[in-house]
Amino acid sequence: TTSLHWSLTQFTPASSGIEAQNVYERSFAIVIVMLGLVSSSSFISSITGSMSQLRNMNADTSKQFWLLRRYMKQQKVPLALSFKVLRYMEYVNSSRRDRVSEGRIFILNTLSDELKNQLRWVTTYSCLKEHSVWAQLEERSYVALTKMAGNGLSEKYLAAEDYLFLIPDLPTQMYFIKEGVVRYILARSKFSDCDDVPSRHDSHKDRAEDVCELGNDDYLCEIALWAECRHFGKAKAIEETQLIIVEVQRFLDLIRQDMSIYGWLAPYARAFLQFVNELEDLRWVEISTPESTAFARSFFTTKTDVEANSMHKFLALPRL
Repeated sequence: TTSLHWSLTQFTPASSGIEAQNVYERSFAIVIVMLGLVSSSSFISSITGSMSQLRNMNADTSKQFWLLRRYMKQQKVPLALSFKVLRYMEYVNSSRRDRVSEGRIFILNTLSDELKNQLRWVTTYSCLKEHSVWAQLEERSYVALTKMAGNGLSEKYLAAEDYLFLIPDLPTQMYFIKEGVVRYILARSKFSDCDDVPSRHDSHKDRAEDVCELGNDDYLCEIALWAECRHFGKAKAIEETQLIIVEVQRFLDLIRQDMSIYGWLAPYARAFLQFVNELEDLRWVEISTPESTAFARSFFTTKTDVEANSMHKFLALPRL
């Protein structure tokens, strides 16, 4: 304990009752003091620099929020809209602060396109594997999948009450909910302003007539990948929501360019359309349900190839 006490005093302003008794001990003490001075100074300066950098980052963010509030006040923005804007900006800022985004790592620009796409798939889009089609794509054609990650997939943020799509829109994208809640409302729904609505995990018989809510790992508009159709309803975010978007046309272009993928996806597309045609209520084809999820898993588990011999019920043209 005496030796430990003496060694600690050489790195701090503390004192010790132990003193050097000869020239050798004094020389050793001088060397230790110099080492302690250098190491302690370096440690303190690194902490000070980190704290200053953190303080500057927080100061810039606080200044931007102050300017935003001042701007909205000067422009006489309604309080309800101001609240929505500030809430969304706080959500996005918090998400980006807690997560290191790809855009902040400039050294990634030196990666090859293929490596960059592989990294982007693993870090950003791997949640798509909850759907059996994407899990099979990763297993059977990883190169094509990572190529799509660089060209056909993207992220999108929605504020609360933002619409994802409306009924007049033509579906050109498939949507995966990475985080948040999206409410799907059928045309002319009387539940548009209802807060107590069932989730997509409820059966069709127990579900409210015209509306349901979807959460993490749910998806919308898979039908747009396999057939030309229109929206049967509209979808809007109930809270701040993060989505993964699949561009339908780019997805189809990739499938058509690779006949090995086309060979096993085309039977799934035909079987999916047959599954849709057999539904009691076609209006719910745009959202993920326990039935549609189970169908996809069973199709690839049993490796069946069901021919779609009756597509007249669903008024659409198969894409594959």
